[in-house]
Amino acid sequence: MASATSTHWTKKRMSWSYITYLYRHSWHSMPKAKEKRMELLRERSPLYHARRIASPWLLIHGDADLIAPIAQSEDIRQEVKRKGGDAKLVVLKGEGHIFRHPGNLETVLSRAREMADENVAAAVK
Repeated sequence: MASATSTHWTKKRMSWSYITYLYRHSWHSMPKAKEKRMELLRERSPLYHARRIASPWLLIHGDADLIAPIAQSEDIRQEVKRKGGDAKLVVLKGEGHIFRHPGNLETVLSRAREMADENVAAAVK
């Protein structure tokens, strides 16, 4: 059973203002020197690690995301495919960084199940 503290924490974590705070705080806490900042961003970016991942990717991105540009997911998909991997991109209309629309949530679950089924079937053959 969740305690009052953990319930409060969950609600706080889910609020848009709190997510915005975390984003801004993490940006302002980054190193001041441009080289160090770019090194840290590169280290955290999935794009720079895409070439090392052999597993299939399912990228899901909202077309109204103001935190992570959709171009990032497109670039990751392109890089994974360029390296011979499997990557699919699902773009959710009207969604931001957090998915809230019930129809889109159904799409996410459906596409994840499809991809899992495809990969399990391929592994069994």
